[in-house]
Amino acid sequence: MTGSSTELASLISPYQIDAMRRKSIVASDMLPLHFESESGGSGSMFAQALAGFTLLVSVSANPGATAPDANGLATDVTAQEKRAIIRPLVKSATDCVARTVAADPRLGKANVTDLIVDSFKYCGEPVRALIDAHDRYYGAGTGEQFFMGPYLDALPAAVTSIVSGKTEQPPR
Repeated sequence: MTGSSTELASLISPYQIDAMRRKSIVASDMLPLHFESESGGSGSMFAQALAGFTLLVSVSANPGATAPDANGLATDVTAQEKRAIIRPLVKSATDCVARTVAADPRLGKANVTDLIVDSFKYCGEPVRALIDAHDRYYGAGTGEQFFMGPYLDALPAAVTSIVSGKTEQPPR
């Protein structure tokens, strides 16, 4: 997959946007989200979203794949090493999208999925780095598959959680 940031946004099909909308909430509903644990303590939805997102990155791995060296020859890279390489790229792309959504004046008035789709105009570089690295370590074409599949599936919940966390007021 090659192209500009605008092309990244255009890759998301109307079907995927609809699927993201079904999984997301309207931005005006984004109040600080907390959950009550079985032990009575509370925690952040961000922790849950991040854990689930990390799991998706791990599940998308192909443990038998190898990464090419400078000469294009395959070298052995463990599944754990691949995840360690990809994880910060997922975080970087997600943080960019979350920052862009949080800064959007439509936040609170528009569906968060629409804001996410629009954010790809500004987040092309970290998304491209994620896709390219995924291709390099898991095989050609897997980066786009990961981006269009598990990444976009989890992105609305992760962005909502991050943005909601930024709107929380410190205890007084």
